[in-house]
Amino acid sequence: MEVLYAWAVAGLVATAAGLTAVRGLRDLRVFLLGVLSLALAAVGPFAGRHPAGRARPGAGGLAMPASYAVLWSAFLVDNGRFLPLVGRLPRPARAALPAAVATPLIVWSLLRRPSPGRTPADLGRAE
Repeated sequence: MEVLYAWAVAGLVATAAGLTAVRGLRDLRVFLLGVLSLALAAVGPFAGRHPAGRARPGAGGLAMPASYAVLWSAFLVDNGRFLPLVGRLPRPARAALPAAVATPLIVWSLLRRPSPGRTPADLGRAE
């Protein structure tokens, strides 16, 4: 599933590259956010297969949702002004909004992730 997501992000980055080539520098920030998202999306599948990634089980769990948050940031930077409530926010706030929502969720999910010696059932027990 992660590989499919990475390929979909690669398609979005290719589209953003084409738009940047046609429309000029005004779309450059969206393209750069897309490249960042693609780099993060590529870490997810790599982390699960590479021995160094298996030693750090949170790498893929952090990179994939961060990639998704970066995609939302790119969308809101480019199109957020057309949305009813989000359009009232300044551009830096629109760019930071997905990270502000995603960061606590990512941290929560990483804290809930069982360590290598524990099972998911152990998470509910007090230690």
